[in-house]
Amino acid sequence: MTAFAHARNLTTRAWRTVSRAIEAFWFRSVRRQLVLGVALVHAVFMTLFIVDLTQRQRDFLHRESISRAEALAHVLAVNSLTWALSGDYVGLGENVSALGGFPDLEYAMVLDPDGRVLAHTNPAQVGRYVSDEPSRAMLTRDGPVRLAVDGRIVDIAVPMALSGSTIGWARVALNNNGQRVELAQVTRNGLFYTLLAILIGTALALVIARRLTSGITGLMAVSAQVQRGRRDVRANAERRDEIGSLARDFNTMIAAVAESENVLAASLEWKRTILDTSAAGIMAVDGAGTISEINATFAEMFACSPGDILGRDTRMLHPNRREFLRVQEMVDRRLRASGTFDLELNLATAAGKPIWCRVTGRRVDPADAHRGTIWLFVDVTTRKQAETALRQSEERFRSIANFTFDWEYWQGADGRWLWVSPSCQRVTGYAAEEFLADKDLFLRIVHPDDLPGVADHMEKTLSGQAPGPCSFDYRIHARSGEVVWFNHCCRPITDAAGNPLGRRGCMREVTEAKRAQAELLAAKEHAEAASAAKDHFLAIMSHEIRTPLNGIMGMLQLLRDADLPADQKAFVSIALDSADKLLTILSDILDITRIQSGRVQLCATPTRPGRVLSAVAELFRNQLRQKNLGLSIEIDPATPDCVLCDEGRLRQILFNLIGNAVKFTKAGGLSLGLCPLPIAPGPGRTRLLFSVADTGIGIDPDKTNEVFETFTQEDCRSFSRRFGGLGLGLSIVRGFVRLLGGCLSVESEPGQGTTFHFTIVADLPQPGTMEPRTPEATEKPPRTPPPGLHILLAEDEAINQLAARKLLETMGHRVDIADDGLMALERASTGDFDLILMDIQMPEMDGMEACRRIRALSPPRSTVPIVALTAHAMRGDRELFLGAGMDGYLPKPLVKEELRRLIDRLRAGRPGPETA
Repeated sequence: MTAFAHARNLTTRAWRTVSRAIEAFWFRSVRRQLVLGVALVHAVFMTLFIVDLTQRQRDFLHRESISRAEALAHVLAVNSLTWALSGDYVGLGENVSALGGFPDLEYAMVLDPDGRVLAHTNPAQVGRYVSDEPSRAMLTRDGPVRLAVDGRIVDIAVPMALSGSTIGWARVALNNNGQRVELAQVTRNGLFYTLLAILIGTALALVIARRLTSGITGLMAVSAQVQRGRRDVRANAERRDEIGSLARDFNTMIAAVAESENVLAASLEWKRTILDTSAAGIMAVDGAGTISEINATFAEMFACSPGDILGRDTRMLHPNRREFLRVQEMVDRRLRASGTFDLELNLATAAGKPIWCRVTGRRVDPADAHRGTIWLFVDVTTRKQAETALRQSEERFRSIANFTFDWEYWQGADGRWLWVSPSCQRVTGYAAEEFLADKDLFLRIVHPDDLPGVADHMEKTLSGQAPGPCSFDYRIHARSGEVVWFNHCCRPITDAAGNPLGRRGCMREVTEAKRAQAELLAAKEHAEAASAAKDHFLAIMSHEIRTPLNGIMGMLQLLRDADLPADQKAFVSIALDSADKLLTILSDILDITRIQSGRVQLCATPTRPGRVLSAVAELFRNQLRQKNLGLSIEIDPATPDCVLCDEGRLRQILFNLIGNAVKFTKAGGLSLGLCPLPIAPGPGRTRLLFSVADTGIGIDPDKTNEVFETFTQEDCRSFSRRFGGLGLGLSIVRGFVRLLGGCLSVESEPGQGTTFHFTIVADLPQPGTMEPRTPEATEKPPRTPPPGLHILLAEDEAINQLAARKLLETMGHRVDIADDGLMALERASTGDFDLILMDIQMPEMDGMEACRRIRALSPPRSTVPIVALTAHAMRGDRELFLGAGMDGYLPKPLVKEELRRLIDRLRAGRPGPETA
């Protein structure tokens, strides 16, 4: 034996010894298993919890570092743009050096378009050129670039752009020193609490196990005495827990066993009496095959006396020796196989008269054939004669029924198959003879999932509990293994007195239909899941885009109101217009998604269609004047002055169509029309026709249908596109027109212009219905500026805090800041505020929970108005926030005028579009 083999044998024996020791230690005591099991479970789950907690904290800190670097880079880019344009590198250096105290800052720099360092937190780097490959590649980009985003450093570069051209780059890098310290602290705390939980759980398990096992030991002692035959012992049942309940049940069981033994003795005596008076013939045969005993019923059934038959074999019961030998061989084979037999035999009485009997038998001792067999005889001659008559009648119809295409059958009241059509073999692979020979074959091939329902149906039908016809679907396993679907129809059969005789049924194969139905259902579920995923993605994207856009637009609005030179004000106006276009694109994408998913809800209000058309056209008056375009509006006098429809959706349709007409028209003008159609859609309703015509570029006839598709424009496939936009406007228009019960059509000729016609169906208001509100009557501006409010702003984003605070201060309000929902709750419970502006998604405590807790305070602090300021702008978000107790809702990005109008409405106590 080699040294390696010897070492392997030693290792194997050692492992077996250790395994036996562990097994003996573990399984010998329930108490030990409970204590060690609890400790092990605590250790595993707490370890998994700490690992997951650490990983989540690491991911959160990493994402926060990226967000801080991006925000800091954007601020550096905005603040450095003026210095870079003016060539003041001293001011630029001071601007960069001011970031030196920012936590975890690795470095910050400003580069010119060629990669030369204009300013750096390390002055020694000024004037040098960046030479590494990522930095050189950055200079060719036209948007923010993540140069390095890993576990060590986050390096973000943002272009400084003016009028579409890049004049330099602002670059910021943050290290992860602070993250490592925080992660180390989280890990140490987690390990400490894990050890503490294990120790506490083990101690508790030890105490509980000791109490549990003390009762089990007593039960074991009593059980041993019961096994030795004692029935007067009882377990200690004083405990009130499960062990005590088990002891009481154990005592009850001992008493029940003693009582059952007494009942059994009496029952044996009673059964002896029953056998003597049984209606069935009973015969006892000893191990040698000799008849040893019969009862009176047997003697009467076979017209013989005990003296004629006792001591003889069973040959006398058969009409001839050949039949005796056949039956004897069958009985012996079944007794050897199962110890029982059940046969229907054609026998003969002592006088030679034929008699049909159902004969069942069982060995006295299945393990000892020498103790003999008990035979029971039931006369079934009358039933056999009836079956013979029925069989003769059945033959007259079999030749017709055997040629049915579907699987048809007739089942008797006892569950036996009386007739099965040969077509069953075509769909199941089993011949009709197999079903007739084995009444349980059908249930064995029924699919296990459908078996309970099928078996219950058969039982109710055969017993007469289901009086009428029925139909349902189920599956079977064909002989080939294939699963086949059947549509089952059956009707119970009864005699003249209503007694059940069985059932007549038909089974038609519907596998292909079921497969098509399943595929359709799967496709439906897949489509619904895809739609839900798309909605979730859009909600996240809407929030993530609106959040930084809020900071951008807030800062731009502050710059617009600042005392800037004319050219810089123009730059700010251009940036604000670009941000507005981005917000419009985001809203269009959300609108088209709601339309496609069928989640748009209409709100019918009193509307003046003529005024709506004129008001929307007036919004484009300046653009028409700048392009020197004419505008004509023709409203048929027969047009109803007021109708009930969704005014907001109607305005959106007209805004998109008129906006497209202005955008695609260089010369000429626009013509707008409105008239009612002569054929009304129903009583109290009207159908209105709107027309928007222009003298613009027109649409190629081959592309007329394409312009209604999403992300499509007439010149979208050309690299020289003359017009901006995503191509969603007409798709949104078509969706809203259909929701308003109308249709959309277009007439166009390239170079001559385009006319869009659309109809809507609207209800006519009943006499006395409130007229639509006119802004002139309800929105009168105050004559003197109202005094400033004391406002609490709850916002976790630093840039959004700055933007919102500055906007409010320019309106003359005094602002306090809360960095999260918990801080907002603390300040609201101690301070006196006129208004709370609450962000929704914040750390520590979200805005809705903070609102609910503020409402739970005592007055007057519980009644202060609360307005949601959030990037959640999907449908249903507003209702969710108002349901949490908020008084208003404004989606991000904030627009100064909308914020002013909301505050004015809350001051006046009037609800508006943004408030509840």
